[in-house]
Amino acid sequence: MISGVAGDMGLSINYGKSEGVKLLTPVDAPREIAGKETVSFIGHKIDAERISMGDTLVARAKERLSQLIFANLLQEPLEGHVDWNRFSGLDRDYSVLISQIRRYLYGNLREDELRKYLSRAVPNIHYRGFMSFFPAVDDDELLKNLDGWLVTTIYLALRRRAKLLKKLGASSLPAPHNCDRAGLVGLKVNGVDLSVPSFLRMSKLLRSAVRAYGANAVANPKSAYYYG
Repeated sequence: MISGVAGDMGLSINYGKSEGVKLLTPVDAPREIAGKETVSFIGHKIDAERISMGDTLVARAKERLSQLIFANLLQEPLEGHVDWNRFSGLDRDYSVLISQIRRYLYGNLREDELRKYLSRAVPNIHYRGFMSFFPAVDDDELLKNLDGWLVTTIYLALRRRAKLLKKLGASSLPAPHNCDRAGLVGLKVNGVDLSVPSFLRMSKLLRSAVRAYGANAVANPKSAYYYG
């Protein structure tokens, strides 16, 4: 029947792309028919216990974040260019980096807004940013790993930036250069929130919004184009 309809439409069916009907089950669970542990669906990786982000989109997010970190912290020092006016009480290039990462992950939400909404009623709005394409994701282990990766990548870039700046003449450097990994997570300088944005925190907000209003009301309206 399907072959006939496809033929009428001038299409051919590529049977090599279909694995046939399979049962989605936990690892090592008994199966009555052929099964598999995970399936991929429009940017998501789904197993019997959780919904995660697909590997390709995780790699895309890491690549974009790595580009932002390099452009803000390392590119200019590597070329020997430094504006020392941007180091008064705070490394302002770092402040710009955090703002850009926040916009990439959260859209137009500020960190204080996100935390406020997590502790009270969630607004019924269309969310933006990378995480808004994944309102159904509940793989906290993956999200925690991404948060750890982001903090470590920023920390290592800051260490390299400090070495480059000292070679260019810096005798001392302001925040965040005096912070360890843990200090970067919730950093505030002179009332400015410079805490590292969080995949997990934004995901929890989106899940709360989905429970209140449904996934269609919450998800980024450009999701269909994004996955394509």
